[in-house]
Amino acid sequence: MEAFKPLAFEVRYMLESALSSNYIVEYDLTAEVAEILCALEPLKASMILERIIWNHQRIWNLKDYLSMQAAKLKIPTKPRIAPDQCVYLRKVIVTPTTIHLQPPTIETSNRIIRKYLNVKDFFLRVEFSDEGRSRVWSKGSASNENTAIYNRIFAGLTRGIKIGNRTYEFLSFSASQLRENSAWFYCPEGGNPTIE
Repeated sequence: MEAFKPLAFEVRYMLESALSSNYIVEYDLTAEVAEILCALEPLKASMILERIIWNHQRIWNLKDYLSMQAAKLKIPTKPRIAPDQCVYLRKVIVTPTTIHLQPPTIETSNRIIRKYLNVKDFFLRVEFSDEGRSRVWSKGSASNENTAIYNRIFAGLTRGIKIGNRTYEFLSFSASQLRENSAWFYCPEGGNPTIE
């Protein structure tokens, strides 16, 4: 919807996160909701949306909820600061049928993230799982049991993952991430980090 395009990426991300978790429905994404979100400072808007997710709260009237929360949050909001050797990063869980966007969480930083800390918001941790959010196991047989998830993994690795106005592309994985069915993705708009 055109009305949501002016929103800052972090707000659009949290909006899509609440949608992917079914705490809000697309029907509620009206021009009035976009207007309320655009009027708020991005940090405040994303914190309100993040609260919906952390509280596992289904919102039946998004417009009224946002208006009420915006009025409550009159105090200035401050960005969160992660402990040493940690960063707040976004994580996405890809299943055969959907993509679940997780709110930013504290992750232990690695050498690459520390080197490119100024563009950390362009990194994305991606985990591939089945619908029950269990790890995907290869049985080493000719079974077609996991074909849907394998196709989804292949599509994500080759075409990237689109979130808002960004497309995240496969960057790398470590041995431990490979065991966990996860990988790092990066949006090239943030510059060009290279893996050494």
